[in-house]
Amino acid sequence: MRVDRVLVLCLAVLIAGVIENRAFVFYLVNPNTVPLAPLRWNVNSTAAHTNVVDRVTKKVRYFIASDAYSAANKTNEINAIRASFDQWSSVPGSKLQFEEGGFVGPQNDTLVDNTNVVFWAKKSLMVNGGTVNLSGLHGWTSTYYTVDGTMLESDIILNGIQYQWFTDFNNSSNQAQFVESVVLHEIGHFLGLDHTPAGGATVVNGPNGIGTQAGLSADEVAAMRYLYPDTSLKWASIHGKVTKSGAAVYGAMVIVDDSAGNIAGATVTRLTGDYDVFSLPAGTYRLRVSPFDPPTAPNSSSLMRPGEINVDLQLGNPDTSFLPTANLTMTLTNGESRVQNVNVTSGTPSRIASLSRPTEFKGLISQLRTAVSVSPGQSNLYVAVSSPTLQSGSTLQISGTGLTVGPTTFYTGKIAGQNTLEALVQVSSNATPGLRTFIVNNGANFAYANGFLEIASLVPDFNFDGLDDRFQRQYWPRWTAPEAAPGADPDQDHFSNAYEFATGSNPTNSASFSFLIESVEEQRFGFDVTWKADVGKKYQLYGRPAFGGASAWQTIGAPVTATNSTMVITDRRATTKFYRLQLVP
Repeated sequence: MRVDRVLVLCLAVLIAGVIENRAFVFYLVNPNTVPLAPLRWNVNSTAAHTNVVDRVTKKVRYFIASDAYSAANKTNEINAIRASFDQWSSVPGSKLQFEEGGFVGPQNDTLVDNTNVVFWAKKSLMVNGGTVNLSGLHGWTSTYYTVDGTMLESDIILNGIQYQWFTDFNNSSNQAQFVESVVLHEIGHFLGLDHTPAGGATVVNGPNGIGTQAGLSADEVAAMRYLYPDTSLKWASIHGKVTKSGAAVYGAMVIVDDSAGNIAGATVTRLTGDYDVFSLPAGTYRLRVSPFDPPTAPNSSSLMRPGEINVDLQLGNPDTSFLPTANLTMTLTNGESRVQNVNVTSGTPSRIASLSRPTEFKGLISQLRTAVSVSPGQSNLYVAVSSPTLQSGSTLQISGTGLTVGPTTFYTGKIAGQNTLEALVQVSSNATPGLRTFIVNNGANFAYANGFLEIASLVPDFNFDGLDDRFQRQYWPRWTAPEAAPGADPDQDHFSNAYEFATGSNPTNSASFSFLIESVEEQRFGFDVTWKADVGKKYQLYGRPAFGGASAWQTIGAPVTATNSTMVITDRRATTKFYRLQLVP
């Protein structure tokens, strides 16, 4: 939920400022300064207490309340908090790191005590000295900062009174609050981000259960690369102004898709109509502008209102009366800063007010205001969108490649007072994972549900280390811990976790290991023996003509150091029938 804009006494000076949100979307102390001054942690500053930013390690510290949410599942709840911070620390292209400071006692409220604390409120819904009501909120984050946007302290409060919580990633049917999903969201605020207009991202109000908030989206990755950059890398950016009849358009959504049709960045225009989209890799992109639903629209006829991004945005009277644009295509090079101004047309747009859960049954329409998910390889799925403004003759489409969308069926009355567009979708097995957009097209008129369809990855890798998270979750309570890394060897059997995953052995048991000879293929001058290898390790191949009996294993060539994950040795002896591998010290 939203970050508390609290003014603090710092270095004997009362720091004052007005925060506005923009780009990804982040908080700005003053939206009219150049360059932009977003809220963020500055690990090189002396403004924050050493208990908050470690001067030696240059890491932001956090503490966890020792009681967690429940007595029965406390250890897993604490590890879920740790894993959430680890995921943000793992973003490629970002240098910000966290470290755990330890435990504090059970907490009842936020305090200005030079300590970043994560805790569940379990006694009262009134927090922040009685100024904030947690009712209806899964979590809330308070932040203290200086006039230049340097963060000094931040606390994350989770609602342990109104909601139930769980930690099992395999329990996809549980509709309680998944600790990682909500804590990931709140850490986004802890880092300086406001809610994003990309519907299936992490820092946006998501569904119950695991949902699309689990794992960081490209929008959050781009934010980390901008706020906490690895300066050795160069990214492209897009900047511009959105106008209508020559006047600035405030509060318009600006969405940038990559070449696969996935959202690469999403932001909102400032009072001046200006916008910025940062941290884009070189490539081809499509940019569009679309309005929020009116601030006063009821839930039944709106998908995303300005106040769901930021309360100030709603109070600032954003412009929601213009027609969405078609996509503008551009190609960016590394380090390029592209200016792209956009003029929108005044009018009353068609809108998408709700989505239907993907189903194999035609005409089975549900009503959701949160993103939905499909997986590569799924077929014969019906998807649908609904709204009072949708018209017969419109077509329902989905952005990007790897999807085949069938003809559109139009319904009235499936949801009271609304019209529905439904289409059959086939998802290719090689469809690129990411956040796609529902598009309603009626001639030159468009309606978008930006990023509200997630194509989930078949192999979850939320900590960006290249190893299947399900394998790591199976063997380590804190699945993001250093000992769970692909190159680690926690059981000291000389095989990495990545190799043990590839060969199906237990990485925490030194007695469980295997060499995976994938194939033995006869060639013109012998046999090619192919096996899964652990890069950097040395192997000796042996062979013999019979499985048992008196024949001895004989070395075939000299030991080979693996340079790839798949290795091949050719045995030119025609008498060999059986092979084995040995790891050489």
